[in-house]
Order: sequence, then structure tokens, then C-alpha cells
Amino acid sequence: MFCKNCGKELSENAFVCPECGELTKGTVKTEPSINKSISDGDYVAITGFTVSLISVACWICYLAVTLCCDSFGISFLNILGTITGIVCLTGIVVNITGLKASSYGKLALTGIILSGIFFLAFLLLTCIVGCLI
Repeated sequence: MFCKNCGKELSENAFVCPECGELTKGTVKTEPSINKSISDGDYVAITGFTVSLISVACWICYLAVTLCCDSFGISFLNILGTITGIVCLTGIVVNITGLKASSYGKLALTGIILSGIFFLAFLLLTCIVGCLI
């Protein structure tokens, strides 16, 4: 048997030509497997989306405490409001970073939208509470 690429004589059970690396006709060409590994940017996007979900939960807690303000007290409301604002802003920043460095762009964009909406809702609720208290 001879190599169809370079013409070198091959043994009958050869899979590739040792001279040029061409596959023999007895072998089946397979596509290389695609190993999609998760990059650091992907972890950032996933983390940012998770922080966005946490910001939603913080805002819901902040709303609940605002509605029951007499039971919890103003100091607890201020602490929870500060935490909610920080988590919302962190979600926006981390998702923007993940959007630039990740293959999960849609996830990061969704996180930016979630955090942005709930940060605006947080600011609106804070202004309303500030006017009422």
C-alpha cells in the first residue's frame, strides 16, 4: 500500500503515513472534539447574574421592611437599604465586566438589566420613604 499524498510505501495496517501524516483510506476521518472550557470571563458573567438575582431578593426584602417600618425600626431600614443599593450596583459592575470578557453575553446583559431595574426601583422607593419619614 502506498500513501495517496506523498507516495511512500506503507504497511498494510498503517493508519497514517509516517512521512507526511496523511490518513490512509482505511481510516475514518473524525472531527476533533470541541472542549468548551469555561473561561474566567464566563465565571464573571455567571457570578454577575447571580449577584443580580440577589439584588432582586434584597429589593424585595427592602420593600417588605419598608411596608412594615414601624415593626423593624428606621435603623434596620437604613442598613437594609444600604445593602440593597450596594448589591444592585455590584451586580451592574460585575455584569458589565462579564459582558466584555465572556461568551455568556446574553446572561451578563440580562444581569445588567435586572440590576439596573431594581437599582432604579430601590432609588424610587428610597425617595418615597424619605418623603414619608
